[in-house]
Amino acid sequence: MTKYTVTPELPSWDETSPDFQKETAELVTAVKELNRSVTTLNKALMRLQQRIADHSQQNANSAPEKHLH
Repeated sequence: MTKYTVTPELPSWDETSPDFQKETAELVTAVKELNRSVTTLNKALMRLQQRIADHSQQNANSAPEKHLH
């Protein structure tokens, strides 16, 4: 049995074309927005971790000591 592979021709990149420049600009904008979102998420996660650590410390400080008899 003979197998055939079809390789579609990809259009050549024309970096000077308005479409290429527009799509590149849109991609750059999207990456910047994503980066801002990730930064916001990281800050929120750090605040949450700090709150958990503070809460754990408060619980450790306020827990009644247990004595084994």
